[in-house]
Amino acid sequence: MRHRISVAGVVLREERVLLVHHRRAGRYDFWLPPGGGLEGHESLLEGAAREVHEETGLVVRAERLLYVQELLEPGKRIFKSFVLCTEVGGALSLAHRVEDERDFLVDARFFTCAERADLEVRPAVFRAGFWADLAAGFPEVRYLGLQHTTDS
Repeated sequence: MRHRISVAGVVLREERVLLVHHRRAGRYDFWLPPGGGLEGHESLLEGAAREVHEETGLVVRAERLLYVQELLEPGKRIFKSFVLCTEVGGALSLAHRVEDERDFLVDARFFTCAERADLEVRPAVFRAGFWADLAAGFPEVRYLGLQHTTDS
């Protein structure tokens, strides 16, 4: 079994959260915070900032850990962390995507709780609990559990 450490940046703008759209016709169609695997000797904070820039064009300062999740896919175990980030520059654009993301990463937008109500958003905390955590100031790091999933 392979293991992977993944990190996502949680970027807020005026009570809206940044999500990226992953879509492959006939396979999947969902939104989630921008993220991916750590590279080399990166810290979680460095990886979150890099991933946000690659997938959205925004420059952020990664600040602190919010959520931790474990995913089991066929032949792979992923430890995923979600890091609160503050926008400090750049412009929302898909132009910085790495080559292997260009076929499936199709959009990046900020959403309010109401605006994303009809979307498939992953992980589930970003459909509901996130908004309560935001209102409370993210008082603690939350463990989102172990999820068994297909490779998508």
